[in-house]
Amino acid sequence: MLAYNKTQLDHLEVVAATEQAFKQQLITAEEKDAIIAAHPVAFYTPNFFVRLGIFILTAIIVGFSLGLFTLMMVHGGSDNAFGGLLVFFGVISYVGAELLIREKHHYKSGADDALIYCSGICIVSAFIMFNHGGDSERGIAVIVTMLGAYFSLRFADMLATAAAFAGVIFLLFSFSSSPWLIMAASLGIYLAACNLKNKYYENNAMVLQSLSLLTLYAAGNYFIVREVTEQSQQIFWVSTVLIPLVYLFFGIYRKNRTLLRSGLVLVAAMVFTIRYYHSIAPLEVAMTLAGVAMILIAYILIRYLKTPKNGFTSEEVDEDQAAAVQLESLIIAQTFNKVGAPPKDGFEFGGGDGGGGGASGGY
Repeated sequence: MLAYNKTQLDHLEVVAATEQAFKQQLITAEEKDAIIAAHPVAFYTPNFFVRLGIFILTAIIVGFSLGLFTLMMVHGGSDNAFGGLLVFFGVISYVGAELLIREKHHYKSGADDALIYCSGICIVSAFIMFNHGGDSERGIAVIVTMLGAYFSLRFADMLATAAAFAGVIFLLFSFSSSPWLIMAASLGIYLAACNLKNKYYENNAMVLQSLSLLTLYAAGNYFIVREVTEQSQQIFWVSTVLIPLVYLFFGIYRKNRTLLRSGLVLVAAMVFTIRYYHSIAPLEVAMTLAGVAMILIAYILIRYLKTPKNGFTSEEVDEDQAAAVQLESLIIAQTFNKVGAPPKDGFEFGGGDGGGGGASGGY
């Protein structure tokens, strides 16, 4: 299903881990060169700024081409005709992305990203045109969910994963505004993403985990529930305060960065919600005191975690410790891969052969 060559993706992972290990002085330059030579990467993946430039250039080319065809049919063209043109450009953009990946070995180069997004935007826009811009929010959500899911599976694109998740949540909310339904769905998606063990979709799983944690809290936040669903049940005060603390607890207990970061962000949302309904001090004073407190806490934690405590440290560490562990087997494989040339038939001693013991003749 994945458009990118899995062997090349594996090589790319090995090369990245090897370079990281070399920076940490875990392997020598000779070992690094041997591993990289044994795992060649044919992907075209430029740096961030080149990728951004290629993305913008590709989007401009697609946009100008679509504009040119639109101008040619502006007189007498109907909405359905323009919708058909959008479908055509959506298909062409998708085929272009597939060809770039298969023939030119582009991998997150900017051009493949732009073509994928242009394809999705054109198809969704065509659906809107075919419905004459009518009341079709659910239909749009279905199209976005389907395209996002397909592009996520085909290209492992994180933005497509986020779009598919947003489509699912919107569909659920359009059928029922019950906060409990959104919370249950978010929890289910989070657990499913945690159990996703396919290494090619690790980033997509992380996106699903982060978004589901946020929507789980948003559906149980008192302010959002009251403003969106016009419910004011006191139970949502409990979820407003308790959920961020639960995230922090399990984030620390399991050393899970996603839970930790989500918990820290949502603590601020919890404070805002409490402050909105229960004013303790003027806003300027509250923000100043909160900022000073956060700076002091951060400073104390950084100083305290200079020396690692229970697996936590303030020092920069390799994000993928497992990759460093796997390097040992790679080094051993490269070391024992150098096999000498096979011996010739017979024995050779000195100038003779066949056991001549140095004699010039042969047997």
